[in-house]
Amino acid sequence: MSDSEVPLRYINLYGPPLKHADAKAGDMMKLYPDHASTYRGRLLVSFAHVSQPNPDDSDRFVVKEVEDEDWEALKPPLTRYVLRLSLLAGQDLPTVRAKTGLPARLFVVVAIGPHELRFEANAAKNGSIVWGLTQEMKNIVLASDLTQVPDIIVTLCKETSDTDDPVGVSFARLRAGDVVARGMEPAVTWLHLRQEICRKGSIPVGQHPGSLLLRMAFAREEVRVHIFQCKGLVVDDLKSKGTLPDPLVQVHFNGVTRKTKPRSRTLDPLYYESLQFDTTIPAKAEYAGEVWIQVVNKIGFNTVKYMGEYRVPLAKCTKASTVPYPSWVPLTKSDLMDDAVATGQLLVSVQIIEHPTAEDRMAALPSIVPECREAYVDIIALGVRNLKNNNLLHIQNPFVEFELTGLNSTSGENNIQRRTKASHEPTSKNANFLERLVIPTRLPIDILFAPQLVLKVYDSTLAGLHQPLIASCVIDLTLKLPWSPSYEPPQQQEFDYHIDAAKKRSKQRRVVQPKAETPVIEVAPSNGDNKHEKHATAEAEPTGNGNNDLDDDDDNGDSHPSRHRVADSDDEDGNLVDEILPPETHDDDGTGIGVLALPAVSFEATDESKQDPAVLHQVQQAHDRRLFASVQDAKKKGQVYFVSDPNAMVSSSFTSPDDEAHALDSPAYYAGRDWWLKVPKRRELVLSYALFRAHTMIPSLFRKKKTKVQVQTGIFKGLVVVTLKPQKTNPLIDFVSLTDPQPYEVRVYVLKAANLQPKDRNGLSDPYPTLPFS
Repeated sequence: MSDSEVPLRYINLYGPPLKHADAKAGDMMKLYPDHASTYRGRLLVSFAHVSQPNPDDSDRFVVKEVEDEDWEALKPPLTRYVLRLSLLAGQDLPTVRAKTGLPARLFVVVAIGPHELRFEANAAKNGSIVWGLTQEMKNIVLASDLTQVPDIIVTLCKETSDTDDPVGVSFARLRAGDVVARGMEPAVTWLHLRQEICRKGSIPVGQHPGSLLLRMAFAREEVRVHIFQCKGLVVDDLKSKGTLPDPLVQVHFNGVTRKTKPRSRTLDPLYYESLQFDTTIPAKAEYAGEVWIQVVNKIGFNTVKYMGEYRVPLAKCTKASTVPYPSWVPLTKSDLMDDAVATGQLLVSVQIIEHPTAEDRMAALPSIVPECREAYVDIIALGVRNLKNNNLLHIQNPFVEFELTGLNSTSGENNIQRRTKASHEPTSKNANFLERLVIPTRLPIDILFAPQLVLKVYDSTLAGLHQPLIASCVIDLTLKLPWSPSYEPPQQQEFDYHIDAAKKRSKQRRVVQPKAETPVIEVAPSNGDNKHEKHATAEAEPTGNGNNDLDDDDDNGDSHPSRHRVADSDDEDGNLVDEILPPETHDDDGTGIGVLALPAVSFEATDESKQDPAVLHQVQQAHDRRLFASVQDAKKKGQVYFVSDPNAMVSSSFTSPDDEAHALDSPAYYAGRDWWLKVPKRRELVLSYALFRAHTMIPSLFRKKKTKVQVQTGIFKGLVVVTLKPQKTNPLIDFVSLTDPQPYEVRVYVLKAANLQPKDRNGLSDPYPTLPFS
């Protein structure tokens, strides 16, 4: 039974020189190794104190074979060191004679373990020699624990014919731990030598062993390059699904190259690897080399293709004992003829560790994988719109593939992929998928490490054997994480916006009804002014978050009422609202047709003319005519008109009860008619993501420099939501209502045209508009 056991460690052995040593002095050095002059090797041993030995074992010394399957794992950790020595001069050196009787030249040997530095031999003049040399030895592999590192032995030798085994005259031993404590920029000091007692007669009687003026540094400075991830890598010949690259990162520093493991078939790889460089750094980091980071595509066993690079000076790196916070840096690609172009981004940090302690040397590299939590990426794939052909080939059966790279595995070998079914309904360029895809995964809590959701649109041709890439885009999940400070709620369903309008109008009627004096509102004829036309209000088009303002009572009904129920919503509350009467006198009938005064000389509109009061008055009159035309149309349909003035219902304190009552209801088809006045984008762009494809252009025939640009080749319609819990049903999209055809009425009011160019010889033209739909 062993009470305590010492793990495996190295024990260094010292003794006399192997050749030409005095026997008596040699026995003294073997007995007292702390005074020995030569390193003689090391032993890997372990000790154990056995308090209760086995009775079957004898008391005599025995040798037993220890059975252990993994000896290499039990060995002490090793570290690469650097030994740097500047030998300046020597004084009080002894006069040593050669076998010929002439003074012998002297040289210096600096050894640590089996490694040594040898300086050239010079003749001593008056006991002094000037060397002025500096040598450095790298990649000295020794134990990480400084107590197991051999001593540094500096030996003054005389030149002989036997160059392999130098003959030492005097020596000095230095503890490795003491030298490491001085750092890499120590002061210049005198090192006093001791006589080599095993070589009798080497130093004449009455002479000093000598002193050396030197500057010695023995330490390890480490540079760690932490590679986290890449995004948006650019490939020159990405044409199909099988041409995706296998990117890896290789780092060059001080003539040493380190590589990460390649990631298979992705443009947004996750690495989370730390590359370690044992090196030395000058006192001024401005004179150190750069850290050169390259991203390459592994093609074969030993073949790579250059994709991009980034260089960082060592002076800009962080000196810290912990992993510094990373940052995104741009990757560029350049050659002799072309300028540097952007080829992606890299998340990286570079760490400098100066004089690491024994604990730092023995400890394993810390993990840089961020803390993650369980999440679900919920994707609603509605379809694609306006796809463009690739290489003059007709699109047949497009499908969409989603990819989340290396989230469940830190090695990044398994990419999470989901794809829709191939579809060509109603057309191949505007295919509908109407599918829901759920990706269970682990997402980082820190949004800096949020991965990219890559969306690729492929075309399935030749029975699925050939799948060319049509377009792609990257969806940033930073704004979609529920724990993100910049979290944006998912966009609401806007297909049945008239339902939201009906509920909102019903709520406003209940608010306005107590303020009105009578349930029937009579509108007095206007005396020439268009008060009701200019200050009548229209409800804004229900936006994505319009459902947040609904009453709880309204949510109890059917979530998808018919259009007749919405149109007849006025009778549900029993409120009778008279139609808005048109003004008795009006110069125009509201259609904008008639004999209009045109300017005698046409001119091109300028910035000054656009701000002219007369021009602004004409624009306002045109708006009033369109407004009055809608009033007349509403009367013909027998419905109450809802005036479209965005400023009428902004503040109820500045409006009268009559104006509020006039803004209670409108025909169902009017909702959304003036959406372009309030929404600065097309409705087709709502719930959509633009798709792009790389295209190579040659700007000029004289300078055939190829430029790669991103060309928009379509739109993906869908929703991407990140949730913390799985949802069996998604309330955002109802696929049943999407697949059920609904009747719609599209009305286009063409009022006038301006600044048309004449096409006939007489200076006139016969213009007419054509309005293709869908």
